Amino acid sequence: MDGRAHVRKRFFAPSNCSPLVPDRADIGLTYETRRDDVRYGARVRKTLDVSPSRDGMSTLEFKGEVSYGAKVHRPEVQGTVELTHKVFNFQEDQDLRLRLGYDLVKKKPYAHVRENNWGFKTDFHRTWSVTYDL
Repeated sequence: MDGRAHVRKRFFAPSNCSPLVPDRADIGLTYETRRDDVRYGARVRKTLDVSPSRDGMSTLEFKGEVSYGAKVHRPEVQGTVELTHKVFNFQEDQDLRLRLGYDLVKKKPYAHVRENNWGFKTDFHRTWSVTYDL
């Protein structure tokens, strides 16, 4: 069985900040049972509303992360760009979220379709998965 424990401090940018400043930054550490290691690092996220009506239903999101381990001092870097579109009341009492992303480190695209409880993920090459949350 695998587990993770997080201790993080989250910072939010004021609404009147420059458009280049990330919306959110997390700094902290994570203990992972699989690696038996404490990793410390930082994450940032920037979200831009790209919907024509500026209602937040379509967004472009940039995410980046760097972390270091206490035992393994090699840095791990992650970065993604995601285009997300939300459809409220797709059918009665059903919402739908479509996400198309690109992993900047692995240089691979991915997609995620999410209904209230069901999810479908793919990397268009090897991984295809269906999930159901109770």
